[in-house]
Amino acid sequence: MGFSIHKQRERALTVPDHWALNALKWIVAGCAAFWLSLPAAVQLLVVLSGFDLLSCLFTHRASLHATLKRIVVTLILTGAVEVVYVMAKDLSGFNLGFDIGTAVALFYVFGEMIELTLNCSTLVRIPPPLVAFLEKAQGMTGQQRKDLAELESHDHPRMREL
Repeated sequence: MGFSIHKQRERALTVPDHWALNALKWIVAGCAAFWLSLPAAVQLLVVLSGFDLLSCLFTHRASLHATLKRIVVTLILTGAVEVVYVMAKDLSGFNLGFDIGTAVALFYVFGEMIELTLNCSTLVRIPPPLVAFLEKAQGMTGQQRKDLAELESHDHPRMREL
């Protein structure tokens, strides 16, 4: 009698072999394999882009739409450079000694780090000289950023005419 109770418990604890569960396992394994096949710089770029989107939600400095558009373009450009470089290297056999896709991703990683720092500057006190330096490194001065934000808002007289 004790043996049959043990068998019943064992059957109750096993997970049925269902096609949906197997499909989910394959999907998760495929996503993990894809993620691990990416260069570390691209992984860092994706993670920082996610943090940039989150920081954009808590600040009035940048719009979510513009940030999302910038991130999508960045990821597409980085992916395209990586694919073209790998294909050209395979076809020609010429190796530069470094991965151009990783170099492009690192270029955009620095841009994302600057964006994150500037987004956090509205929430956390960051020294104004550092903020001014980062805005200049980003290519826009504070006044240019203000003018662009005014143009993007629909309160500008030129935007009302359109």
